[in-house]
Amino acid sequence: MKKIKFIFLFFVILTVLLIGCSEQTNSMPTSNKNNTDTTVIEKTVDPILSYTQYEKLIKSVADSLNITDFTLKAASGENIVVVEKDLTFDKRENLTLDGKRNMANVQPTSHLFIYENQDQSKQIIIRFSFNTNYIGNDLLDWSGTNSYENINSKLASQMDMATLSYKNILITVQQLAITETNFEITKISIREVIQLLKKY
Repeated sequence: MKKIKFIFLFFVILTVLLIGCSEQTNSMPTSNKNNTDTTVIEKTVDPILSYTQYEKLIKSVADSLNITDFTLKAASGENIVVVEKDLTFDKRENLTLDGKRNMANVQPTSHLFIYENQDQSKQIIIRFSFNTNYIGNDLLDWSGTNSYENINSKLASQMDMATLSYKNILITVQQLAITETNFEITKISIREVIQLLKKY
């Protein structure tokens, strides 16, 4: 009888320990092998924009995106961008929703808007690219090129670019200038884009 109680007690303690260890393992942060820091990767499931919502967003950009001291001068419209298939990781030859060139139902996944200031010395170029996968809402990159050594700093100072993501849309905001870009203009443009995106 003592032997049965001892075995039963042993299994109860073992079960409690195993459950405690598995719960602790599930809540532990993941570790990056190249970095001694640990980071917790949070997964959120936000809804992505449908292609119809993306089309509404693009129309809204054309109709209502205003950038102070700049005017919309050109937009890509319903153009189909034809590319070599290897440039899309062998997925498609046309930057369209189905990868095909259907002129009766053009569904481009990339749109371009060019804004220009009055004296035509600066341009803001904004690209919206549709993706079927959730990317997240973030400023992904905004790194200047004019602070590097051994490059043409005059040329580097004529371009400024930021990359953002919103749900499943990738956005680039690029400033070009005849002389030198203005960091504040890029920042204002990004804020205007974000305000418009928040409506979708």
